[in-house]
Amino acid sequence: MAGEVERVDVSVEGRILGNLITSGELLGKVRPIVDPTLFESPVSRIVAQWVLDYFDRLHEAPGKAITDVYIARREELNEADAGLVKAFLKNCSATWKPTNVAFAEGMATRFFQGRSLDRLIENLTTKAGGGD
Repeated sequence: MAGEVERVDVSVEGRILGNLITSGELLGKVRPIVDPTLFESPVSRIVAQWVLDYFDRLHEAPGKAITDVYIARREELNEADAGLVKAFLKNCSATWKPTNVAFAEGMATRFFQGRSLDRLIENLTTKAGGGD
């Protein structure tokens, strides 16, 4: 229906993002497949890009420094997104802790592979519908 807001279950995204924020070992293993644009939530896409930028520059996970990254980069965001990211970081930071890296790696790999396939299917469907 017009005007309805689509609900996105971001619980898996939140767990993956929390693991990426806290585990440099995990980031080192999955960095080649992590694509922030594959997250459904705009907040997850923003924070994931910040995590990758941090990792690519310093070769470690940001951990609690993600709050410093937010402070440094919030001006890049519109007011609504800045508020959502702040709330996300505040609500989730208490539960973020390093996890079983092998399990987290499998979860992240399945997520990014699945989202990549979803995007491919969407692109192929669009092209087929357009006669390409």
